[in-house]
Amino acid sequence: MRWTGYGRLRESNVCALLPEVGAQCGSSARWDLCGGRPERAVPTATTYVCAKIPFGLPSKSNSHQGGNVIGETIVFGCCVGIAATVTMDVLSSASRKIGLTVGAKGQWVGRWYLGIARGQFVHSNIAVAPEQPGEKRAAQVGHYAIGIVLAVLYVVGAGWLGVSPSAFLVALGYGFATTVFPWFLVFPALGFGLFGLKGPPELKLFTSSLMNHLFYGFGIWWIAKVLPLG
Repeated sequence: MRWTGYGRLRESNVCALLPEVGAQCGSSARWDLCGGRPERAVPTATTYVCAKIPFGLPSKSNSHQGGNVIGETIVFGCCVGIAATVTMDVLSSASRKIGLTVGAKGQWVGRWYLGIARGQFVHSNIAVAPEQPGEKRAAQVGHYAIGIVLAVLYVVGAGWLGVSPSAFLVALGYGFATTVFPWFLVFPALGFGLFGLKGPPELKLFTSSLMNHLFYGFGIWWIAKVLPLG
């Protein structure tokens, strides 16, 4: 099994993603018919070529197979996202109990989400903004929705890059990369400045967000290990 454009595909449907341009992949012994050089010349050339087909463009004659692959990848990404977000929450809770992290209050983020729905994106200080009904629920729904979307993007991106989503350093690095959202988007919008440096010091916003997103990356890693696609 190899991770390709949509994830780890069975060899029988790798070529189902290729548009029909005359060449056919009927023989499993002739993978060079996919359009690349013979696999004996470049060991991973065929898989790489198949992986680079634009997302969502399986051949017409194999559209059913291509749709199955896309659907399987999305479902896998959703499962990864839910489990990774739960892992993040559990480890974050544990780290708060030992005083390692604190973080912004969940209802503040929910208040921000609800404010966006009313057309207000930036607050001078979200902590003193008027409370809104349903803040905690909005925060929870947004939290998991973002976790799922980021995981689906991760799974698809890992496939396009030809790496396994269960690679520890890749997953952890992706978790670190997602800190751009709180550091450069959420914290400034809440009135806490870049990296949360203008927020209340006792909340440890920078450290807490860094740790929480590394926890998310760790969650991606372990769930991708136990839920292999295909």
